[in-house]
Amino acid sequence: MSSISSGEIISILKSEIENYDFDARDKEVGTVIWVGDGIVTIYGIDNAMYGEIVVFENGVKGMVQDIRKTEIGCILFGRETGIKEGTKVTRTGKRAGIPVSDKYLGRIVDALGAPIDGKGKIETTDYRPIEQEAPGIIDRKSVSEPMETGILSIDSMFPIGRGQRELIIGDRQTGKTSIATDTIINQKGKDVICVYVAIGQKASTVAKIVSILEKNDAMDYTIIVASTASDPAPLQYIAPYSGTSIAEHFMHSGKDVLIVYDDLSKHAVAYRTLITNAMYMISSTKLRKAKKNLEETEPYFYTLQTMVSRIVRHLPEIDNKYFDERKDKPAGEKTTGLIVVTADKGLAGAYNHNVLKMAEEQMQKAGQTGSYKLFVVGELGRQYFGHRGIKVAEQFHYTAQNPTLHRARIITETILEQFEEEQLDEVYIIYTNMVNSVTTEPQMLRLLPIIKERFITKDGQDLSMYQEPLVMTPSPKAVLDNIVPDFVMGYVYGALVESFCSEQNARMMAMEAANKNASAMIHDLSIQYNRVRQAMITQEITEVIAGAKAQKKKKKARKEVLSN
Repeated sequence: MSSISSGEIISILKSEIENYDFDARDKEVGTVIWVGDGIVTIYGIDNAMYGEIVVFENGVKGMVQDIRKTEIGCILFGRETGIKEGTKVTRTGKRAGIPVSDKYLGRIVDALGAPIDGKGKIETTDYRPIEQEAPGIIDRKSVSEPMETGILSIDSMFPIGRGQRELIIGDRQTGKTSIATDTIINQKGKDVICVYVAIGQKASTVAKIVSILEKNDAMDYTIIVASTASDPAPLQYIAPYSGTSIAEHFMHSGKDVLIVYDDLSKHAVAYRTLITNAMYMISSTKLRKAKKNLEETEPYFYTLQTMVSRIVRHLPEIDNKYFDERKDKPAGEKTTGLIVVTADKGLAGAYNHNVLKMAEEQMQKAGQTGSYKLFVVGELGRQYFGHRGIKVAEQFHYTAQNPTLHRARIITETILEQFEEEQLDEVYIIYTNMVNSVTTEPQMLRLLPIIKERFITKDGQDLSMYQEPLVMTPSPKAVLDNIVPDFVMGYVYGALVESFCSEQNARMMAMEAANKNASAMIHDLSIQYNRVRQAMITQEITEVIAGAKAQKKKKKARKEVLSN
């Protein structure tokens, strides 16, 4: 057997490396942590870009619409069946777009460009993003050629030019779609490509339009993009953008294109649904994250509470500056500090109203016996009191969003410093407590001075509890001075988190109610509109009939006069 030298081995390896076609690449994979109403939250994808397409393990695609520090939110381009917590999601690296080619002529496709007419796969030659910058006004060609609709009254009185936008407005069942289809049919032999985008229409309605176009040999130069009423809101939302991308493909090829959106009112409904669902998802994610952070820190604060309880239980007569009730100070000279936790913005139902109402009640009560100092967390609360001329602590500017231990520590240090300097004699925090997923209620908690009776039972001891030996170094006072600030901080942090969770829960309920109320409002307005429209039609018919009868009587009377 012949041997191979080391030089030959190196030469072979170099050749293999140079000729190796590297087509595999690492794909970033994430995990679904929440799904609902066509919205998905994904953890583990850190490098996604806005508008990028992601693919779920069941084949459904989605588009990234929200990018946060540790997770992303996306809208689904399909049913959420089969997608649950733990489902794997893969990045594609491609922005949301649609494949395009001249082969789309005469075909019916969905909002993603997939054929739905049963005529087989469409060969594509290019890929166009559904969201891209439009050319500037200066770069556009001036409107100089007419776009004839074939309807004499429109072409003579309201001529439409190629490159022009035209809005068709009218009552229901008055022929708006007929104008659009007649215009498409009239483009036969005029070298114009037509794109008809059906948004939120019934499938039977789209089928009738296809039948009309086929009978008039208009499908040869027409493409239909259909996102029917049964499709999810995200697909209805991107349908007009997909239709525009297809039209732009032909436009950049030198063709004139007529594109019809039927109709944009249903697109507005889909967009509203998408926005409210997205806000619901964001609020839900923030709520769960805040609750998780609170649960992670609770053991530490419970330990501090237990330590304070053990000290007070062993030494019920212990004196400390944080227990000082200042009974020797007249009630009229005492200053009460009120920390009011509000939101930074609205759209949260009665959340802000309830906590502000309780704050005003406590301000009035404190003002009757002494004075008060107001500390407000949240921009909405600061604006509320500012508009009413109520003075708030000027250096106390803290947001209500994403509560942290650092923020709670700064707030605690501020009030402790003023309490120790006797600028404040009592400190209360007013916040919103989330009782359950449906109920929230405003609450007020006393922070300072600490009520010693919270930690001891009758006669200062719990006789059923074993009195374990306790050694405090260097002294009980020094120990309390060190742990009480963190103990108070725990209450402040808990109040901030509870308020934040209550706000997100209230916003979720408000978005859900907005969806339901909007649907109910549209339904009621449609009924009122139809009643008024029917009344007007009836009145018009009555007037026409009455006029015809009057003319008939007039002619009959004229004949009688002439005969005489």
